[in-house]
Amino acid sequence: MRSLLHTVSVFGEFGLNVDFVKTEKPGFTVTTLCPPMIYGPPIHDPPSLKELNESDSQLWKIISSGKDAEVPDAHTPLFVDVRDIAMAHVLAMESPKAGNERYTVVGGQYSNQEVFR
Repeated sequence: MRSLLHTVSVFGEFGLNVDFVKTEKPGFTVTTLCPPMIYGPPIHDPPSLKELNESDSQLWKIISSGKDAEVPDAHTPLFVDVRDIAMAHVLAMESPKAGNERYTVVGGQYSNQEVFR
């Protein structure tokens, strides 16, 4: 359910962005990037395990659940590397063609079962 609500939220926000640009004519464009789970090296070390970002937190819950615990299915079986989504942001800002568009940025598929073999 959480994934469905997030998807509805993302598409709703895109519609609001498009409406804002059409009605307010702000002198800038809005580009929306829609990544799935984002993995990669953090920019800083979290002060504690309670302050992990969402993707790392989900992995930590599985790791810390014990060796005999069942590995759940991935909520979102798609991922993108944090460096790739960062580059997508840069490219979106540099390309006039990206203005007022929406892009899905995906690096590949995965399953928790494969990750925790």
